[in-house]
Amino acid sequence: MEFKVCDERTEKNLKQTAENALKQIEEKNYEADILAASIPAAKICKLGFAFQGKEVLVPETRTLLAPPPAPAPPATMSNIVVD
Repeated sequence: MEFKVCDERTEKNLKQTAENALKQIEEKNYEADILAASIPAAKICKLGFAFQGKEVLVPETRTLLAPPPAPAPPATMSNIVVD
């Protein structure tokens, strides 16, 4: 998680602030200790909190090692082998 207050001098809006928070998470490799503790990358959720007054924006990203496997085709008589 990274918490950032919108800096109106350098950021246009909360979305940009939140993007900067997520960018910092990536650049500083926040997940390294979690991965070193044998937590699977697919379970890591990265949150970048952006604040401006009472407004808050919280986008998230998830790290996936690989895309989920494709579903198996339905069984048919032609691909079932009986010994």
